[in-house]
Amino acid sequence: MKTIYFNALLFCLFIQNLAAQSGEVSLVYNLGIAGSRLRANYNSQDKYSQGKSGTVIGSNWLYDQAFGIEYKHPFIKRWNLFWNFGYEYGVFNRFNNITESFIIYYVANYKVIRSELQIGLTKRFELKKSKINFDFGFDLSYRQYKFSHIGGTTGELPSTYPNSTVQYEYDNFYENKNFGDSYKPKIMNFEWHAKANFPLAKNVYLNVGVRAAFNYFEYQYVNYQINHYDAEGNFLYYYNLTSAGAPDLNVGNYIHLTFGGSYRFDWQKIRVFKNKDKEEKTD
Repeated sequence: MKTIYFNALLFCLFIQNLAAQSGEVSLVYNLGIAGSRLRANYNSQDKYSQGKSGTVIGSNWLYDQAFGIEYKHPFIKRWNLFWNFGYEYGVFNRFNNITESFIIYYVANYKVIRSELQIGLTKRFELKKSKINFDFGFDLSYRQYKFSHIGGTTGELPSTYPNSTVQYEYDNFYENKNFGDSYKPKIMNFEWHAKANFPLAKNVYLNVGVRAAFNYFEYQYVNYQINHYDAEGNFLYYYNLTSAGAPDLNVGNYIHLTFGGSYRFDWQKIRVFKNKDKEEKTD
């Protein structure tokens, strides 16, 4: 139902200013870095390789990749103000540390597939003595997620420490499943963007920019076991950690570098029946 309302809003906003002649379509590639990864205390992968300590529980946000298509339509032409309409499909990468007494025995990686519908406003600035122009604006995005479930391993996986193996299972999901957590998914999520447009040919531009996106999140159950053996391979004991009660909530933000190309056109010049209408009036 939410998707229907959002699509209806996009349609109404689009036809509101359909009389404007100009339009712009863009193809975009986004490479995102999780905001938490910009801080030194979130270097769990390095800690794992060095045998150092790390967080006991909770997933960590890594890089994000996405492809999108955007359309800009004039809102107030004399102010160079545009509506933005976009669709984006991508995947962000996550990992969990499997730990005992803060020692990381294994790092389990997984992915979250996402799709977004976006609507927003952009202000374009044009330089008098240059053909390069700049866009600054914001978007509101409606997101949908598809988590790659990590099932329990039937066999044991070797860990970074000798004489030990691990088994793990994570259950990731988007809704809180009525566990009483007060944090609810936002229907519309705020993003802002800045972009430089470099002319390549007539009406064709190379786009390079940056985008900040907020409030990607997940709920997660964790269940893992670390098995210990002696030097001869005889089983000694195991350590188990399982989520109890409400699931863990993890929220992340992304800073994206954006690359793409855009084409600007005039609707009047590509209307299929325009010339035909003129011929009929002449006859």
